[in-house]
Amino acid sequence: MQREYGSVKVTFNSQRKSATNFKTCYLRIQEKIVIYSRKHFLNTNFYPQVVARELDRETRSVYRLEVRALDTSASNNPQSSAVSVRVEVTDVNDNPPRWLQDPITLPVSEDALIGSPVWNFSATDADFGSNGEVRYRLVKQWPDAGEVFTVDPLTGTLTLRDRLDYESTKEYHLVVRAMDQAVNESERLSTTVTTRVLVRDSNDNPPVFLSPSTPVVHVGEDTLVGYPLCHMIASDRDSGENGRVTYDITGGNDEGWFVLDRSTGVLTLARSLGNGGTYVLNVTASDHGAPVPQRASKAIRIVVQGAKDNPPRFIHQEYHANVSEDAAVGSFVVKVTARSIASDSAVGGGNLTYSVPPGAAEDRFTVDARSGVVSVRAPLDREARDRYALPVYVSNGAHAHGDLATVWVRVTDVNDNPPVFRPGACYPLAVPENSDLAVIHTVVAVDKDIEGNGEITYTIAGSFLTS
Repeated sequence: MQREYGSVKVTFNSQRKSATNFKTCYLRIQEKIVIYSRKHFLNTNFYPQVVARELDRETRSVYRLEVRALDTSASNNPQSSAVSVRVEVTDVNDNPPRWLQDPITLPVSEDALIGSPVWNFSATDADFGSNGEVRYRLVKQWPDAGEVFTVDPLTGTLTLRDRLDYESTKEYHLVVRAMDQAVNESERLSTTVTTRVLVRDSNDNPPVFLSPSTPVVHVGEDTLVGYPLCHMIASDRDSGENGRVTYDITGGNDEGWFVLDRSTGVLTLARSLGNGGTYVLNVTASDHGAPVPQRASKAIRIVVQGAKDNPPRFIHQEYHANVSEDAAVGSFVVKVTARSIASDSAVGGGNLTYSVPPGAAEDRFTVDARSGVVSVRAPLDREARDRYALPVYVSNGAHAHGDLATVWVRVTDVNDNPPVFRPGACYPLAVPENSDLAVIHTVVAVDKDIEGNGEITYTIAGSFLTS
């Protein structure tokens, strides 16, 4: 047998033999060749010539031919002999690994154990043997905060290597490469898949009370039923139901003197108070996490005083304001107003003083001690935090914290962030020529802004060819 580039010649020496004399010939031809035969005579030998054009082993790997030799010298009784030719098409590395899904989105709970499998990457390669054997490698991870994930090169199993924390990092972007194992390394083909890992919140944070900052609440003996006495505020760093807090009086209210709104935490008077006295309430803040909610408790002492000792009271227990994230330091937010019952006068009566406890609302806001005007104290960034609960106290000198109002501030968005491509979203790609129509790569960009400011569209801004 001789094999030449572009054709295969198979030579058979023909002898006059019986027509039942069949033989089998095995022939291996490299992929990218297809066959047909034609007669060619030279002296007494018969040469079936196999002519080449493109084959595809992945479509058909074996051909069976029958070659027959006919003795035409005898006109009255010609004899013939036949041989069966089995053609096996050998593989070349002409198919890159293919992913069933690209991109991939994976939800992973933040309480997943280190070492636990997260996902199993699987790419297929239509080639045979080492040409179709696939190995996996994690080539990019964002944010680049150490090796949080690892990929098994043989199985493609994505494994957690470090603890996840939803409150610090809510998502990761990974780029995983699948490469075949052709013997010649320069001929190896690879493709990548982009994976978005969404960290799901678990109930790993208990509520924390922010206000009242002191455990003592002063109440006048002539306070009307239904009047708000204080506003209990607890925060929970978790999200969703894990971070939704409700409030309950869990001790000290056997006689039903007080009512606590479960949703808002506002404590109001349910029955008229007598002359003087002190009440101690135990208030519990509970989140709604599953399977077991987390809780925190705070003891509150309610001191009943005579009418002449009544502390000042805010006209409203809650104030709401919207502030743009690009608001300059000193910008107006809202004005709170209190009055002194003893002097029955509005702002300024009874020498009222407003204050904000240190550290409240990350010290982003301040209040004018005399006018009650709340203003921006430090730059805001909606992408870092978009809501604040600011406790504001009022006093008249006789009571350090006569009353409390809560200012709820919502930070509104401005278009101050451009789209940013994730690290690993753009890098050189190798694409085999003559590839079928398919996704070769997915670029991912993010914009920290919201709504229309954060919507992204993609265009090819320019391209160039190199040889």
